[in-house]
Amino acid sequence: MMFFKSSKRSESVVAYHLGELQSKIDEYAARAGIPPTDRLDLRTTLAALTWSDRRRLGIVLEGVRAHASSPALREAVGVVLGVAAKVWASMPPPAERTAARPVQRASFEFLSRWSGPPTSEAEAAIG
Repeated sequence: MMFFKSSKRSESVVAYHLGELQSKIDEYAARAGIPPTDRLDLRTTLAALTWSDRRRLGIVLEGVRAHASSPALREAVGVVLGVAAKVWASMPPPAERTAARPVQRASFEFLSRWSGPPTSEAEAAIG
């Protein structure tokens, strides 16, 4: 019975991380010049990224996963990378943006400094 409670708590922490990652990816896409109509959910946001933005995001997510102190964060990043792989395999990237529509390069500093959920109870549940 205790395992079930711990597992349920771990699932909620993974869900928290998924929501945070999706929010950060949406923020990055907005900075990259992708309009809100192309950022309706995680899949449409990932599909709207150009080849260079996809590559950059993949590298950053791999770095976050490699340096995550939380198993739940590693799992959440793995889920996002899995979704990204499926989306990117099925949908070619749009053309790179032209000078008429300049790209504002976004920094991934916010992901590398992100420490996870604010409560130690959540960390204890998965640790």
